[in-house]
Amino acid sequence: MNPQPLDEKDWSANHLALSEGPQLFDNPGIARLRRAVEDDFAARHLAGRVAVEPTAGAREAWDGVRAFAALPAPGDLAQLLDRCTEGLRPEGRVVLDLRSPAHWQAAFGESPAAWPERGRDDPAVALCSPAALLAAADARGLSLVALEPYAGLWDNALLYLRLERRFKWLRLLSWLDSDEALFGLALQLEQKVLARLGTSASGRYLVALEKRRDPAGNAAWAERLAAREAVLAAPSLAGIEALLEQGPEAFAAQTAGPLGSLRTRHVLFLLQQALAFHRPDFALEPWLAPEVAEQLRRWQRAQAIDSRNMAIARGWVVEPMLRQRQGVDLVSGLEYHLATALLRDYFKTHSGVSS
Repeated sequence: MNPQPLDEKDWSANHLALSEGPQLFDNPGIARLRRAVEDDFAARHLAGRVAVEPTAGAREAWDGVRAFAALPAPGDLAQLLDRCTEGLRPEGRVVLDLRSPAHWQAAFGESPAAWPERGRDDPAVALCSPAALLAAADARGLSLVALEPYAGLWDNALLYLRLERRFKWLRLLSWLDSDEALFGLALQLEQKVLARLGTSASGRYLVALEKRRDPAGNAAWAERLAAREAVLAAPSLAGIEALLEQGPEAFAAQTAGPLGSLRTRHVLFLLQQALAFHRPDFALEPWLAPEVAEQLRRWQRAQAIDSRNMAIARGWVVEPMLRQRQGVDLVSGLEYHLATALLRDYFKTHSGVSS
């Protein structure tokens, strides 16, 4: 199925947009997850420092700066970095968020003109590659302390392109506001998986910079990030265990609790479908508890039957002129009964008794 255009509105969404802001998906549940990821990152990398928001003309030097979505002017990362560099004490730190051009290029091609509008423009967050960031850091006497991709569930173009029902995904993520199991799983995927990958994996990433000149350290970061991307480029994701710093058994044990509900398993099922398309040689099952893997297998089998069933029901008359009489599509009215008969007599998955 072809993905819907980014801004398409359909009946299933009650004419609501996927997002009112500069990201692919947005709702209160997503906002809660985003705050949690950003707050945790800031707490880890500004620990022991008094953190402030970046302001022009500050009279006192800063120990730490929290600069999420804080560009003083659209696209003006240089001005933000200059302001932070000037205001920070030696060895003071700044944490900020950036958008990844490598990710959008992987999904939509090299030219920004071909990207969806929300992939091109965010007036508060700069589009900046790690290489450009490291060059800007070297020029200002800053060293990179941490870099973690995030927003994999709500600003991920590779996932977006594989979702057949995008408003369904938006509604699922709305449960992040109240379903603690789903929230726990999402937080674990963001912090224990996505954060350890390369910036091509998601549309956004978090960075921590320290006011300390270290060109050699920044060069080492460039090599480290290139190694991450090499793992992501492999069809089987060879080397992923080293990146995640854990093996399949440990991951399965950690996620078994949150994946105890059907809702969290369904979210994982949709993520698995996107992963299988982009990296078909990667085996996810060893990374899941046996009962979770079996549930996903059952859904995969059912989905395959449904897809085949509907292809037969809708494809037996393909010529438009043969389907219609006096402008009325007569064949579509037969599809429900044909699909039922196929499930009962051909696929043998139903008894034919309706409840």
